[in-house]
Amino acid sequence: MLSVIRNFEFECRHVISAWTLSSQFVILGTISGSLLYHQKSNPSKSCIVAFAELMDTITTIQLMSNRMNDLIIGTKKGTLGLVQVRCVQHKIMDQHYQAITKLDEEVIEVITHSNQAWIVCTSQKVMQIKYQTDLEGMIKIREKKILFEAEGQIIQVNKSEDKVLVSTWKSYFVIDLKTNEVVQIGSKEKQGIYGATFIHDDKGNWR
Repeated sequence: MLSVIRNFEFECRHVISAWTLSSQFVILGTISGSLLYHQKSNPSKSCIVAFAELMDTITTIQLMSNRMNDLIIGTKKGTLGLVQVRCVQHKIMDQHYQAITKLDEEVIEVITHSNQAWIVCTSQKVMQIKYQTDLEGMIKIREKKILFEAEGQIIQVNKSEDKVLVSTWKSYFVIDLKTNEVVQIGSKEKQGIYGATFIHDDKGNWR
């Protein structure tokens, strides 16, 4: 496996396509498939993690809930991958990449549903992916289940407990993860890239 790690200044010229935050780093994905790790404690110095197997635009980055140095990434060509890094005193010492599965469409979002399941949104589908890990931390897919298939482009997804809010080019839908029921919100067709999100009201309820 060919991988590259090198230091670079914060004023980089990479085109950023996705981002997330960990306890130690601001992590940026690029259109070339590399990951930029900026130390929170010293943002002027960072490093690039790049893999020969990953030469595609990173469209989403999700921290694994129980493995905070590991990332799940999605790409424009539909690859779902695992990035593992080993950090010592805020520095990346080692890294590994595993292509987990290939989906048919661009990956829009990956949301943790449980310790061994994700909600994965592509450009036209929302699916639940269940997985298991071996002793070395590698991931094996156990089950893929399509929960929703849109007629047009999916713009955004948002999750609250057991419900997923899906925004498409023309409408909004809510998926109940307990019953797999899909309900359209509103009847008036919208036109444009407008997303939606659950909000937390004063009574502590999500709506």
